[in-house]
Amino acid sequence: MRYSCLLVLLIFAMQGMAAFEISGMNVFNSGNPARSWAGTNSNSGFINNPAGITNGRFWSGISYFKPYNLNSLYQASLVVRMPGWKNLNGGVALNSFGNPLYRETMMCLNVSRSFFRNTFYFGVNLRNYFLTIQNYGGFYSWGIDVGAGYFLYDPLFISFSVINLNQPVLNGYRHQIPTLASLGIAFRPGDRVEFTAAVQKEEAFPVNVLVGFSFWIDRNFLVQSGFESYPGTPSLGLILGKGNVRFHYALQYHFQLGETHFWGISFGGGNFGH
Repeated sequence: MRYSCLLVLLIFAMQGMAAFEISGMNVFNSGNPARSWAGTNSNSGFINNPAGITNGRFWSGISYFKPYNLNSLYQASLVVRMPGWKNLNGGVALNSFGNPLYRETMMCLNVSRSFFRNTFYFGVNLRNYFLTIQNYGGFYSWGIDVGAGYFLYDPLFISFSVINLNQPVLNGYRHQIPTLASLGIAFRPGDRVEFTAAVQKEEAFPVNVLVGFSFWIDRNFLVQSGFESYPGTPSLGLILGKGNVRFHYALQYHFQLGETHFWGISFGGGNFGH
């Protein structure tokens, strides 16, 4: 158990991360991270941008990974996207990261709506953060996210989001839960390819620039790739499916800590890969 605790502290120290940075990740948003921040990942993207484009269909997925292949740590998540009434949509995400000694749990509830014939999107997230440390008890806090997106014209979508707008405090420390703002853009020149980019700024950290692309080889096979400037991680993602069942894989590589492999499966969602 002591070794596991040292691993947790090592990751946070080398990454310069606050709590709940890793626990917010999953396979659905990791192959091309810029896509979820840009707002065009219609199924699970609401975790990063509450106003992500929605297709009005039910979707659910589960994800699992071990950060940097460390056997003593794992993250598991469940994400559900639900259609609503009159352009109103909802979503639920539950993430659990850590081990029996140290565990971060985050639940995210989303409500979003489209306006003006699906050209403008607005959404809000309510987050609950709960951290437990063996022999030290638990700590919790609440966060509020807001986001909006707009089609300048049909292939070009711009969006912004602020995560943890209320600057939540955890155990008396405000910077334990990250507050960040992002501006994203997505351009789809055709049915098979989409280019995405986003700029993020978190207090006390450098600007993070994300770029990526998604390419639909056919209706059952999607390839994605991306890059984040801070801390400098390239990524690759694959989605392979048949009908409403899809298998997800993503790889991210950190030049100091090594690779992380993400795995997942999803059901529903309508158009493949959208």
